[in-house]
Amino acid sequence: VGKRSCKDRCRCPTTKKGKAACCCCCCFCFFSTFLFLLALLAGQVGKLGGDAITSLPEDTRWDCTDDLNPTNVIRTTWLPGCGIENKTDAQLDACGGECFSSALVKRMEEFYTKVGYKMVNFSSRAGPKDQDVVPIKAWWIPPAPGLNIGLGPPPRVVVQHGTNQNQNKFEAQIAGFLLASAGFGVLLPSLRDHGYSGPSSHGKFSWG
Repeated sequence: VGKRSCKDRCRCPTTKKGKAACCCCCCFCFFSTFLFLLALLAGQVGKLGGDAITSLPEDTRWDCTDDLNPTNVIRTTWLPGCGIENKTDAQLDACGGECFSSALVKRMEEFYTKVGYKMVNFSSRAGPKDQDVVPIKAWWIPPAPGLNIGLGPPPRVVVQHGTNQNQNKFEAQIAGFLLASAGFGVLLPSLRDHGYSGPSSHGKFSWG
């Protein structure tokens, strides 16, 4: 029997079953190669993205001095269109545009003054890689009175701040105000190395 050429060896059979088997084999090889390349690309992108967010910036504790609390921090923290300063009603009305006005800020200040707030403390959990156990601090905002009469204990919600922020930033403060006004008890914590919470020895963070 003579030797077949490379072209003959790689050619799909001419029978119906042979063609079907050859087609399935080719599709499987193509799909496997595609998944391998996709996984390789995702790994490289994930590594680059992970390296980019693991180092903590310097501003994770801004707006968290001893003199600031839910009754006054909303005027001092950064707001869209406004600077980081103690803003008057006129300044809030000017920089808030169509998003907000001094009326919202005054309602928040009045609400927190009436309902109250409390700084609470608890310890972080030990991680799987011997991460430091540090004290976590949070604002506890009780629910507005009179909204859960006869319905048992009010529901409680944890509002977690975003990346490079803390419990005094406007996103967490406004969300806490709206939820507490609707009758929810609200906990506003800061992650380790953020806000009023304790520092870690590694100075890095990640998601998961």
